[in-house]
Amino acid sequence: MGSEESKHQKHSSHLQTLEIMHSIPEGCTYVRPLVVVGHPGVGRSTLINHLMKHFGDKMVIVSVTDRLPHEHEVNGVDFIFETKAEFKRQHAEGKFFEHDVVHGDLYGL
Repeated sequence: MGSEESKHQKHSSHLQTLEIMHSIPEGCTYVRPLVVVGHPGVGRSTLINHLMKHFGDKMVIVSVTDRLPHEHEVNGVDFIFETKAEFKRQHAEGKFFEHDVVHGDLYGL
């Protein structure tokens, strides 16, 4: 698939997501879990940032990882950064809904 076609699909999916978000009734008070999944680079962070901008007072999304933070990332905001040993301890205690290894780094939610 060419990069232009890929960009179009990402943009099209983003617009569909925005249409769904704008159809949520004003003042909606019910709570539904939302799990955003996808391979690295598909736009999870873009979608989450947009959701946080519009619904941030109703959302808490923080994954746990054992990797080092990137320059702009804040512990407890972008991710909870733990040591590999602490991540494995939490995993053994069943504290993650899901977990995976990506490029050798552990991630859990």
